[in-house]
Amino acid sequence: MYIIVNCIRYKNIMSYLLTFQLGPVQDFLAAAKTTRDLWSGSYILSYLMASTITNARKSGAEIIFPNPYDGTGPTLKILNVLSNNGIDKSSSNDNEGYLLPTLPNKLLLRLNCANYEEVRNIAYDLESVPRQTLKEIGESIKNSFQKAIDIERFDIQLNSFLEIYWAALEIDGDDISKCYKNLNRIASAAKNLRFFSARNRSWFSENFGNEENSFRRNEKDFLSGKDENVILSCQKFHELDPRTKSLIRYNERLGAINLTKRLWHLTYLQKLKGLPERWFIMPCAYDIAKGKIDKDSSETKDDLPVNADNNSNFSYEFENTGYSPDKYYAVLAFDGDKIGKWVSGENLKERNPDFVLDESYLKEFSDKLNQFTMIAKKIVDDCNGKLIYAGGDDVLALLPSEVSIDCAQRLNKEFGKLKINEVAFESSCGIAIGHVKIPLQDIVKQAQQSEKDAKNVYGRNALSIHILKRSGEIIKWGSKFDNAKNFELLNTLIFRANNSKSVNDISEKFLYDFMKVLYRYISNGTKNAPILNSSEKAMILESELLSTMESKPIPEALREKLRKSLKEVILNLRSPDADSTINSDIETLLNLFQVAAWMEPKPQMK
Repeated sequence: MYIIVNCIRYKNIMSYLLTFQLGPVQDFLAAAKTTRDLWSGSYILSYLMASTITNARKSGAEIIFPNPYDGTGPTLKILNVLSNNGIDKSSSNDNEGYLLPTLPNKLLLRLNCANYEEVRNIAYDLESVPRQTLKEIGESIKNSFQKAIDIERFDIQLNSFLEIYWAALEIDGDDISKCYKNLNRIASAAKNLRFFSARNRSWFSENFGNEENSFRRNEKDFLSGKDENVILSCQKFHELDPRTKSLIRYNERLGAINLTKRLWHLTYLQKLKGLPERWFIMPCAYDIAKGKIDKDSSETKDDLPVNADNNSNFSYEFENTGYSPDKYYAVLAFDGDKIGKWVSGENLKERNPDFVLDESYLKEFSDKLNQFTMIAKKIVDDCNGKLIYAGGDDVLALLPSEVSIDCAQRLNKEFGKLKINEVAFESSCGIAIGHVKIPLQDIVKQAQQSEKDAKNVYGRNALSIHILKRSGEIIKWGSKFDNAKNFELLNTLIFRANNSKSVNDISEKFLYDFMKVLYRYISNGTKNAPILNSSEKAMILESELLSTMESKPIPEALREKLRKSLKEVILNLRSPDADSTINSDIETLLNLFQVAAWMEPKPQMK
């Protein structure tokens, strides 16, 4: 850990701006085999930050961002869990959001101190809090499963896991924008210079052996591939607590942090904090694909897909289980656009040179994000999805594939209603859709990449969709959220009932037939594909559409709607890598039809 402090002048009392960051974020969120892994990593991070906020408030520091003084907001919910006070345990489930991860990994504080020594002492105290909290969580696991864990290796890995860095600058004047900008530069330097400990060393253990399910020296965590296995015997876990049968499978090897993510809700949140067991319902990928978010995967029988995110050696018969072998689900990654400029005040300063960045503005901004957190939870719940994380402008959710686009549009619309000085927020969203047998962490990574495409390829305030076919091919399509014609056409194509057999809807056969037509006009599909200008594309493709519809039982009213929608889309077609010599904009249209064909029929929304 490196600490960089810049002090210019000294008075009896000076004000400092201090940024405090906790990591490594990716190690909290990555290596997720199950939906519980994904949620647990997010919640541990939020919980550690909540413990830091609690200590900061006791020290007299003024917390600027995120705002912990938001009445009954999501930040306060986590603080209540931490203190175990004010929690309504009578509800049948966690409808109040006590277990919703909402806190980012960064704090911004204002300190009034006499000298640098006081700043440093407060920062050191803050640093010790999340380390001590994580140690307490680890102790609860060791106390419950001591005989099943290599204690020495577990302690070494857990104690060296957290990376914490902070930086401070003295505030000069009321406008803290210049101070904040310089502070970010110093914090980035501190992060780049931080000390890396040898977390992955090999440690000899007397428990080393070759018997089945025994500990093996140098065996790596099968999820992360980084830390070494700390499990001595999966069987001992199951003997000590039968609930672990659905949490730790016989062939799993886990390091300290991934084992903690699997078990801490049992040993710490339930046993020590007294949270009701019924609050920890966690559906598997199969249940999410079917919209059954109230079903707990741990209740699944042994002969069914226990935590169906476990995709290896999957060869169950589905006829009598109620599971469909061809189910797809979506991971949605949502993020606000130019949030760094919002926090620094640059967005408003560009419009009003007299704008002053102060604590009241940052608290107002934090309040706006807190409002959106609870709105996001309601939207995802209405879509029969599972909200994994909702920290301000960031949202991560698991959804049935057929409602994922609607969910993204609703989130974008609600986020756009947030305004400061009449300037509206904007957002981008990435969706990855994959089969239930594709590893969860692969779909999560694809969703995060899709979100980056929405920002960098489609130009922000956009939606990007990646569909992972089981053949390995990835279908990609995206559009600006304000391009209503694209979404109108997509929604028209997706809306089909009764497995596409209704004569009143668009059949899947029509979609594939028209895709064959489009493929003829793409140069990489046919060597001699004709190069068309804009007017030719509109005329020819409209004619091809009418010809294709003639052979399909599509109602006349729907034909006319489809013709008009397609014509308007064609006239405004754009491709991220547009090249007039290869008709790449037609390929964009082809991708839209492919997305529509792969999406399941949309059910009625709540």
